[in-house]
Parts: sequence; C-alpha cells; structure tokens
Amino acid sequence: MRHKSVLSVLLCAVFGVCSICSRVAGQVATQIPNPTDPTITDVQLRSLTADTTATFLLAIVGDNLGDDQNRPKVWITTKNDPARHAVEDKDVLLVTPKEVIVEDTLPVGSEITTVSVEVRRKSASSKGFTVSIKSNPPPPSLKEFQVKFDHQKNKEYPNLHSLLVTKESGEGGFDTNPNHMRVDLEPTGATDLNVMQSNEQQLELHFVAAADYEPQNVVVTVYDNGDLDHRCPVAVSKKASADDPNQPKITDIQTVFLMRSQGIGRVRIYGKGFGDQYSGPPYSVDDYLQNCLERPWLLGTDRNDPATKTREDDEKERRDRECTRLVGNAQKAWKEWQDGVRAKVRVGVNSRDEDIRVEKAEIIDINDAMIDVYFEFSRYRGYSWPFRLAGINITIQKTIQKTKQTVKAEKVTGIVVGPTPVTYSLAKDIGPKRDSNLTYKYTVLAKKSANVLLGRGISDNFYVLQLSVVNNGAKKVAVPLAGIQAEVEWMRGRSPNAKYEYVEGPPTLAPIPLAAVSAYFAAYEKNKGARATLFNVFDGLTTLGAALVPFTGPSLKDAQVVFTGGFIPGLRKVIGDLSGQQLQNLTALSWETTGTISPSGGSMEKLIYVQRKEQFADKPARLVAVSKQTRKQISNILDLEINGYDIPESEAKTATPITTQPAATPAPKTETLTPPTTP
Repeated sequence: MRHKSVLSVLLCAVFGVCSICSRVAGQVATQIPNPTDPTITDVQLRSLTADTTATFLLAIVGDNLGDDQNRPKVWITTKNDPARHAVEDKDVLLVTPKEVIVEDTLPVGSEITTVSVEVRRKSASSKGFTVSIKSNPPPPSLKEFQVKFDHQKNKEYPNLHSLLVTKESGEGGFDTNPNHMRVDLEPTGATDLNVMQSNEQQLELHFVAAADYEPQNVVVTVYDNGDLDHRCPVAVSKKASADDPNQPKITDIQTVFLMRSQGIGRVRIYGKGFGDQYSGPPYSVDDYLQNCLERPWLLGTDRNDPATKTREDDEKERRDRECTRLVGNAQKAWKEWQDGVRAKVRVGVNSRDEDIRVEKAEIIDINDAMIDVYFEFSRYRGYSWPFRLAGINITIQKTIQKTKQTVKAEKVTGIVVGPTPVTYSLAKDIGPKRDSNLTYKYTVLAKKSANVLLGRGISDNFYVLQLSVVNNGAKKVAVPLAGIQAEVEWMRGRSPNAKYEYVEGPPTLAPIPLAAVSAYFAAYEKNKGARATLFNVFDGLTTLGAALVPFTGPSLKDAQVVFTGGFIPGLRKVIGDLSGQQLQNLTALSWETTGTISPSGGSMEKLIYVQRKEQFADKPARLVAVSKQTRKQISNILDLEINGYDIPESEAKTATPITTQPAATPAPKTETLTPPTTP
C-alpha cells in the first residue's frame, strides 16, 4: 500500500508538471505568434453601389490569407447586428496570400466593426477598423468650404496689412474674378479691402488698419456674377478649426528636486492627451531612481583624499546593495519598460545657460495626464553650477482612429476608419521669454582695476561688473536694479583645511544697491582703511600733544606746530588721496534704482556690484553628518539675466506756475448808522 501511495504521488507530480508545462507552452504560444498564422493589416472599399441596399467590394489586406487550394472563410460583424454573418464562398472573388476580395450586401446605414478570416483552421480578425455606409445628405443650397489665413504686417508702414487666405476643405472655393466675391473681416476696424489676386484655392487681400490689429476670422462670400442687383450667393467660407482633439497639451511643470552640486534633477509634467497605451513601471519609482538610476554622488572636493574616497565608495556600495535587493535579477523588466516608453515618447529638457548641458533625460513614470522625468546635467567636483530650466520639449507617437478612405456613390457614401500612427510635438517654456530687441554684455573688472577706480573698500567686498544694455525696440525700456540677476557658481564640498563644508546657494543673486555700496565706501575711507587708520592715529597724537602743552612748556608746542603744519600735510601729499575722485566715480558710474534706456539703439553702461565675501562666516550652522561648519562662497559669475519693462508713451503735460501775488480780497461791508431822532 505504501508503494502504491508513493507511486500515486509521483504520478500526480508528473501530471502536475506536465500540466504546468502545457500551460506555460500555451502562454508562450499566445505571446509569440506563429509567422504562418493569418493576419489582417488593412481593410479597404473597392466599389460601392446602392439602391435600397448597398452592394460593395471589400478588400482584406494582410498575410497568409489563403490561396486557391486553401480558400478562406470570411465573416462580417456589424454594429446593428452583433451576430456575425458568413460571406458565401461564391462571393469570395479573389484569394491571394496578401489580399482577399469579397462581395457583400448590407442595408444602408450599416457599420462594419469586425472582419474575420479563417484559413487552415486558424483565424484572424481586423482590429480598430470600421466601415460605415451612409446615405448621402441632400446637396446644400449654399456650398461651404473651410479656410485658414496668414496675417502679415508691413515693416515700414505698420498700418498696411496683408492676408493670405487658403482653402482647407469643403465644397466650392474662391472665384478668379474679385468682383464676384465679398470679403468681411472680424473684428471690425479694417478699411480699404482690396483683393490683389485670387484663384480657386487661394486669395490675397490687402487692407488698412491700426498697427496692433489682428484679424480673428475672415468670411468670403462667393456670388454667381458681378451684378449687385441680380447676383446670388453660391458659396461661403468658414474658418477651419485648428483644434485637434488628440493633440497633447502641457498645463503645468513642477520641479520635484534640483541638486546643482550633483548635476541631477527631476520634474513632473502635467497635462492631458499624453496617451493611455503605457503600462505602469515594474517597481517603485522613487526606490529605483535613488538606488539604481541616479548617477553616483560627489561627496567631497578631492577624490584623492582618503576620507573623501572612502565616503564615496561606501555610498556606491550601499546603493548597489539596495538596487540588487530591489530588483534582483529582474532589472531586465525595467529596461524593457523604458525601451517601450522610449519608442513612443521622447522628452527633452532645456537649460537656460547654454554652457550647462543636459546630458541625459529618462522617463521614469508616465500616464495620460503626467510624465515623470529624471535628468542629469553638467557637474564638476567642488562646484555648484547655476542650472535653471528653460523649457520642456516632448515628442509623442500615438495611434488614433482616422478616416483612411472615402468612397462616394450616387446615393450612399462608404467611409473606412482605421488606426493611424501620428506624431505630435509640443513644447512649453519656463521663465520669462528673452527679447531680441534688448541685448546686453558685461565685463568683470579685475580686483586691482576696481581698487584704483573705486577704492579698496569696494574691491575687497564686491565683484564689480561693467554692464552694457542696448535697446533696439520702438519703446523706452526701464530696467530696475532688482530686475538684474547674476548667475553665480558656488563652491561645494570640504575646504582645503577641512575645517568647514561649503554648501550651495541659490542659482542667482541680486546686485547690492548703490546706497549700501556707498556705505561700505564711506566706512572704509573713514575708519577701516590703512590710510584712514594712519591719519586717525596722527590726529589723535596731535590732540594729545595740544593737551600736554600747558604741562611741558613751549618746546612741545613748537614740535606740535611742525608736526601738524609740516609733517602731516607733507605725508598727505606723498601718500595721495583719491577718495574724492573715487566717490565721484562711484556715484556717476553705478546703476541706480532704475535705469531708463532710449529706443532705437539707445544704450546704458553702468557698474553693478555682487557680494564677494563668504556668507555665514561669523555664526555658522553645523552639519550633523560631517560635524563641520558651513559656508557659502561665490566662486564665479557665469552670466546675467536682465528684466526690463516698456514705458508707454504719453502726451506731455505743461505745469502751471503758482502766482506770488495774493488774490484780491473783497472790501468789508460797511453799514451806516442812523442817529436817533429827538423826541
């Protein structure tokens, strides 16, 4: 009995393994199609006639559809009758491996949803194709056609406009005789409309309007003749709709993180119409990104430093261990998922500074309303570059249902709709758009040059930049000092003496206002500078000597007179004093609160100042992880960003002077008293 039970267990195990193998084989068979199986790739109408019913020739295009020895069986399923009906063998007119043509009859108004073919006991069905047979509507009394238009302005004379109107679709068209047409523009405001030339497909129109006039619609009415009293309209234009319901749209872009010292970032792009043909990522996106996809971190300024090397190696080992634990041997699944997404969607991340290149952009999650993108950009050990996003470019390939064929008969029309691959491109800018009419250049003055020009109090504390801005626009432009931003590079990592850590700051810094810079200058010249300290000491000695004269006698007084009247003035001439000229340079050459630049080539050249010294040097915070004091130190200025504003022109106003002569006052009212009468 024991042997029988063991034998039965073994048999069950064998049958179970066989069953599993058969299921796996069946799954593999379903996943990998046999190259000899029939497939349908297209459905076409070859002819169409109708009276009370519609008779048509239907071509089924594909592979392995049969031959003379293996004639296929064909079934047609309609929307009104889900039960498919078979096409008789005599109605299968042509059979080749690549094409089968059948003849069939259906009621007018039917819609074929599926066409099925069976060859050698193997079947195939059409996917995504529909064939509609509709009655032709009665011809309209007035033909309609859709148009689009291109508006241009004359550069020399802004009030002169031109409009090129092009027929897109529909019945009818323009007339070659301008007297047979009437053109109306919306909104009103255009005058002196003249049709310069026209044919059935295009019309060129010139008109006069305000410089800022923008036509929103054009209506062209076509008549049968030029007689104003007896002509009748035969066609009218209609603006073609520019909206594509399948066009993807970007509504918002949000930055998840942006680590400039490591050269990595992540953004989420929100919108609609990105496509619903994507499956979800095979793993947790955040875990996979942190442990498997992100580039290795730079944890110090010197890779040759043993402490830095150990820290980075430990971090890399930890990430590799976490990545292996997360995906194991199934990392291939993530690569296949990314390859599938990459075949349909491409995302480009643009940098505002062209010198900071985006080296890599990967989609880590996607659905119809959101795209999650991880990207890497230029980085250098020991520095944090001021990377900022300038915009996003997306290319999406979608499969949409589109009319592929239209067959018209006398009374009916057949329409074939099928899946069609379409590629869409869309972009969205981030931040203000640069104006080509407002240009700038800048030069960072050497420290010695700034010392001579403005004094050591300025050169020691500020980067001095000579900024030149040119306005080629037609209006005045006001550039406030707060609208100027300097893109700065920050030092990053451990200092050479290993006493503190440099941390990155913001990508841009605002210049220091002139009032604060003048305060630095005055403080240095009066107290901080070496020259000021020397003469302050001599002034103190002079005051002390004058106080001791009553106690020491006239000899000290004579020495004081020589010291104050000869030595100190001579020393002042020997050392020299440029503070007055430097203060004049500071006030005359610096960018004030707002600078106004004239139009048509006007320019402004002024100095701006950016902080030079370390930040948070007196009372620093401490990093718990490294137990070092933190600093922020600007290493370089990479670029500037200038934001200006147009100043609208207004009519000049003349002031009314205030008169110095007081206004005349009315004379006091007098009353005449009547004397009392004597009784």
